[in-house]
Amino acid sequence: MTVADRLSDAMAWLARTFRRHLLAFIAGNVLLTAANVATGAPWWAFWPFIVWTVALAVHYLVYKTTTIDKDWVEIRADELREKSYDRGHIDSIASRYETDRTSGQ
Repeated sequence: MTVADRLSDAMAWLARTFRRHLLAFIAGNVLLTAANVATGAPWWAFWPFIVWTVALAVHYLVYKTTTIDKDWVEIRADELREKSYDRGHIDSIASRYETDRTSGQ
């Protein structure tokens, strides 16, 4: 198995596990909130919710940073260029970069 295959498998695993984690987060917090309301106790379900939210946020950040590829970067760069107020300036920077790159500097 090549490194690219392993990386692809790892990215697919992260995507699957994030979706499962999100569903478990939603279901778990619904159950905890229902139990909290049923017992009538002070709001104790808040603390597991906060801890789980932080864990889910970390999982999401790891998932997103590992699934960025060159195509995503190009699409995002094009979106930013289109939204730019000073597009002429950005285009001149891009053309200078391309010129420098092709001339070998």
